Amino acid sequence: MAAILKKYVFNKTARTITFSDFPSILLQDIGEIVNVTRNIVIYDPLDVSKGSTSLVENVLTLAFDTSTHADTDALRIVYGDSYAEKIAAGGVGDIRTTATSIAQTINANGSVTQIVYTFPTGIITDSFTYGANSFTEPTTVSRGAFVPTGAPASATSYTQVLSAASGSTPPPLTITYAPVGGNWSSGVVLTPSVSGITGTFNPVTLSPTGSGSIQSVFTPSSVGVGSLAVTNSGALTNPATATYINNAIGLTKQTLAFSAGAGITITGDTVAIAGAGQGTRSSLAINSANAFEVIVSLTSEALSSTLVTVLGTTDVANYAWNGGNTYLIGAYTTLSELFRTTVGGAATSFVASTAFPVKIKYRKSGADIILSTSTDGGTVYTDRHTVVGALTGNPTLYLRVFNALTPNQQVNIELFL
Repeated sequence: MAAILKKYVFNKTARTITFSDFPSILLQDIGEIVNVTRNIVIYDPLDVSKGSTSLVENVLTLAFDTSTHADTDALRIVYGDSYAEKIAAGGVGDIRTTATSIAQTINANGSVTQIVYTFPTGIITDSFTYGANSFTEPTTVSRGAFVPTGAPASATSYTQVLSAASGSTPPPLTITYAPVGGNWSSGVVLTPSVSGITGTFNPVTLSPTGSGSIQSVFTPSSVGVGSLAVTNSGALTNPATATYINNAIGLTKQTLAFSAGAGITITGDTVAIAGAGQGTRSSLAINSANAFEVIVSLTSEALSSTLVTVLGTTDVANYAWNGGNTYLIGAYTTLSELFRTTVGGAATSFVASTAFPVKIKYRKSGADIILSTSTDGGTVYTDRHTVVGALTGNPTLYLRVFNALTPNQQVNIELFL
């Protein structure tokens, strides 16, 4: 029995029609579809130019170009599905148009969708059977229920899976959402969000269909520990929030041109300094107007004690601890304690006790330089000190490292711009 469907979602750009009352439909049951607002036939099963390019669950993609139409145009959809049969007792009307409500539920075995039609009292006067499905009239509320053969189950929840748990540079991060136990609810919209750090999602919202997964790409714009969450417009149970740790804002590792010399050995990112008062500098200029991060890795107290890594405004070969040097920021360890210095010489301040190995990071934040440390290999950094306004009036910076006291020390230095 053919029926005129009144519940649908028309997307003129994607050329799709979503049949809201059905978890899935059969192509052979779809009749003519007319855009009555424009008096144009947009689907005709007998016309190749007005057929379909795909049918996925309850979403029909039209061959006809509807890009000049409007999503709000009124459509007349003729549909003759196997379940919209006349009610035998009295021929009142077809099941779907007579029902006052239609609900989808999961059967006890969780394998198929059950569609329950609720009718006004008196519409069904006797029990009857349609195929293998029985319809009965309770005393107070008339109901009909049947299980369409082969209909897929509806998901009750969904998962959120990250392509990475942390990164020294944004992947960017791909987030995959997948339904659990069946198909996505018809018309459901997912909205991802983040707290703890900032960033953008692409797309901002997602409209999944069928039983497949769908993805959004998150690009961080700040460092730190972020909590990624997602909500949905339907009744699905949302997944737990997921943690993502961003360690750098899309920066690229540079090659530091440290100078070798007497007592100085350069091996990749590692600088080894033989004696006190010796040091080296990098000739690579750092533009303080752009984002930057310096990561200093100390492997052990025995190997890295009293090696001072400083960020200053001059490219000079001055490595004396009490030599009148001026730095914007510097740090070193001794006796399992971390110290910072903002002025050359012996002007230092205790920062924190530290375990080894330890990573010391200097990063730009506006006009400030932030000192932070990590003892878990760089997964999580803890901010320790901020040099407020350090970059104001200082457009160019240089890196230096020197040995203040203990012979035969080494440090690994990385610069990201």
